[in-house]
Amino acid sequence: MDEANPNNSHFYRKTIRIADLELDPENPRISLRPGEDERRCIERLAHTEGPALLALCRDIAENGLGIDPIVVSRDNDQWLVRDGNRRVTALKLLNNPDQSPPELATQVRRARDSITEIPKEIQCDISENEDAIIEHISRQHRGAGSGEGLRQWEAVERALFELRYDLRSQDALSAKVLRYASEHELTAIPSNFPITTLTRFLTRERLAKIGFKNIDSHPPVLNQSRDTVHQRIRKIISDLSTGRVNVTRNTDSDSDSFSMMHTQDQTKYLEELLSIGSPELSGQTEDPETLDNPQQRTDKTGAEDSSNSHSNTDTGSNKPPTGTRKSSWERNHITKPIRHYGLPEIPREHQKARDVQAELTKINLKHTPMAAAVLVRLLIELTVEHYVQTNNLGGAAKKEAGNGKVGLGHRLIASAKHMNKNNILDREKTDLTIQQANKEQMSLHTLNKVVHSEYFFEGKESLNKFWDNLRPFLRECWKASA
Repeated sequence: MDEANPNNSHFYRKTIRIADLELDPENPRISLRPGEDERRCIERLAHTEGPALLALCRDIAENGLGIDPIVVSRDNDQWLVRDGNRRVTALKLLNNPDQSPPELATQVRRARDSITEIPKEIQCDISENEDAIIEHISRQHRGAGSGEGLRQWEAVERALFELRYDLRSQDALSAKVLRYASEHELTAIPSNFPITTLTRFLTRERLAKIGFKNIDSHPPVLNQSRDTVHQRIRKIISDLSTGRVNVTRNTDSDSDSFSMMHTQDQTKYLEELLSIGSPELSGQTEDPETLDNPQQRTDKTGAEDSSNSHSNTDTGSNKPPTGTRKSSWERNHITKPIRHYGLPEIPREHQKARDVQAELTKINLKHTPMAAAVLVRLLIELTVEHYVQTNNLGGAAKKEAGNGKVGLGHRLIASAKHMNKNNILDREKTDLTIQQANKEQMSLHTLNKVVHSEYFFEGKESLNKFWDNLRPFLRECWKASA
């Protein structure tokens, strides 16, 4: 029997047999090709989530499922799990331990034997509104225990989610490469893979040299042999996972590692990649897979990375390929009044910050870039001051300033370091945030000059990139109060 959901009008509740629930192969924690069967989904989760999946099985066996909703949508005549794939997998394994991969089977059976009854059906929250489902999933995943709770998505999982649903992401190019690697099962991609480091390296021009003629199609079109491209992708994932490719600022010239903070290291690493495999096959313009799959699913994300390339290697022009969107930093509005692109809802007691944010969404960068820069500077100041006061970071800001006057940059750096220390902001996002207070081009220092001197800047690219780099930090400043 269906019933209304009192918490959200876009959803209704229905009791569904666990056996009738289909795992989602495109879920960021599974990340397989569309249509993969349940066995492959379970194998992938067991490989990437083994200890946590066992912890979840034991927790459900001991304490029951809990009250967090399993979110489901109808996929033709099936019920597709949109959020809750780990929990549904645990229930499927507890109901039928023979489905467990060999490495988990014994422990799943022990958990199963410890209880007298496993639920055969569960209440699910269902919606026909895709936007409502995406919004729900995006707001979830903000905390974890040892595996029994909702685990916050790592950066790579977030990027894959944004790619799947065509949400703007500065890691879009990297996510497309990692999706290709995952779908072709080239190598394991750890959940803490440093995707932002990869984003520093990748441009469309470099991807063309590595072997991708068109990274925006799904599957991508290659311009070199598949074996060569696969070897290079495996190397990239391995080198970043092990830290051989990193974002260390001070590198030893004799070291075997490469820092993506330095242009010369990026160039050297690209040369090392291109030394692998066969030369370009100039006559091959399509991935052999596309010959067997003429009805490709078009991927419309098309968001460029936040690095320094505008190039379209297919045409040699600076315009994006036909049918794709402009790069994210070419947009005319620096932020939009929705959570995916802006900030969390700012509490009502901070009315000035709310008003500044609202006005910023209306500013068109094409016509009034100076006004946008001033509002961005003001919103940063109000946001940082809120975080500093909430967390009593006045002393930490003074320490950052040394013997000098405490400025907004010092308070921003102290706040970012506090977030990193408390596991709110990861190391890479922390470094990127601090860089915005220090770097010589578009930075907090630049915005100060816009406000207090006769400094002008041209174009919207630099301001958009600055906002995109700082946005994760700004979101966390308000999230605790939202």
